[in-house]
Amino acid sequence: MKTPTHLLLRRNLGGAAFTLIELLVVIAIIGILASMLLPALSQAKAKAKATQCVSNFKQLQLGVTLYAGDYADSFPKNINPLAPTYADSGAWMGATEYGSANPSPVYPNRDYPITNGTLYRYAEAPSLFRCPSQKPEPNASFSHGTYSVCMNGNLGNPGVVAPSVARTDQLTSPSSVFVFVDMKWASHCDIIITPTDTFWGKYPAARHNNSGLFSFADGRVVMEKWQGQFLFQNEAGVSPSSPNHYGSAGDIPLMNAADANDLIKVKGWLR
Repeated sequence: MKTPTHLLLRRNLGGAAFTLIELLVVIAIIGILASMLLPALSQAKAKAKATQCVSNFKQLQLGVTLYAGDYADSFPKNINPLAPTYADSGAWMGATEYGSANPSPVYPNRDYPITNGTLYRYAEAPSLFRCPSQKPEPNASFSHGTYSVCMNGNLGNPGVVAPSVARTDQLTSPSSVFVFVDMKWASHCDIIITPTDTFWGKYPAARHNNSGLFSFADGRVVMEKWQGQFLFQNEAGVSPSSPNHYGSAGDIPLMNAADANDLIKVKGWLR
């Protein structure tokens, strides 16, 4: 009589071998455990990146404070460098981002816009200027990702936004004026918002659990939960009016009351 295969396996391996059914049960249990653990691990990873982004903003905001201490309470020059060089070593961001001009600017390396700027002297790590969670831009015409932070266009902006606040001691309520904001894609170093805007000129980020990251002139850094879903859906590519980082009047029909309130809230932090 022929001995069954599973008994031969047990005999050859001293009775320690698994049967096929037992192996399948073990594999199934491992699969169930993995399906339970992977979402938790993914959430932990996302939370760690959000924490890193907050830490980055604290260091950038400290850099502005140190700069002001060295330059008679002045904000760093906050203007997007223009053609033909697209570079300005006197601005807080020393060059416009890759892919944001036509023709695209050519720099020695990816970090040049950061390292060529004045704020880099006070925050000497290019990684501080870009969110670790920022995804590559899904557009072959652009190559954004050099930095993801923009500065409030109402601060330190010589002549573009009038009247701009040039000095930190000119702010009557520093705790209610944002300095930096994390962006979907930065492109230009300043974000210009006016009190009459009804849509976003450029999109703040929503990648941290539908929240925007802001630093304020008093040194605070806040992860502000968006009330609406427009910015989150735009960043996720669910329902953007265009694949670009600039807003337009075409966004207005896509924004509900909660989305409009998000913009109104930020307009209250301009100066």
